[in-house]
Amino acid sequence: EHVEEAVRLVAATNGTTPPYPRLAAALLAEAQPPADLGAVFAGGARAHAPEELRACLVHELVLRGT
Repeated sequence: EHVEEAVRLVAATNGTTPPYPRLAAALLAEAQPPADLGAVFAGGARAHAPEELRACLVHELVLRGT
């Protein structure tokens, strides 16, 4: 639920204005369990998550070893 709201907020900024996607990804990776982050990737191209947010989140998860 919280992850979906965060994704909507990032999408509302068009998700392309630096550094918002990177910052959002770092905050999500730090504060949410990996299992809850599936909402960012669910739905493929139809999902509301900007591609840059997805890429940054994968990077953050790898860096954190999760």
